[in-house]
Amino acid sequence: MVSESTRFESWLDKTGLGEEEVTSAAIKAVVGQQLTDEMKRQRITKTRMAELMRTSRAELDCLLDPDNDSATVESLRRAAPRGPWGGSCG
Repeated sequence: MVSESTRFESWLDKTGLGEEEVTSAAIKAVVGQQLTDEMKRQRITKTRMAELMRTSRAELDCLLDPDNDSATVESLRRAAPRGPWGGSCG
């Protein structure tokens, strides 16, 4: 029996995507969804969220757009400790 991880690694090989690239995209998608959920929970706009994160609205748009790969995991890490929910990356 072929394991799920073996099939996934085989798929990565066929597509030419690296595991790190896929992992980074997944992290960005999750954090983007968490930011969206938090904005809804607090009933705040993108402009207000950007202010709270001490970043620009344009950078927040990049973070929220799962198809925009210009926002890096590093930019997510830098923004997270300044979030209004008191999170910290350490």
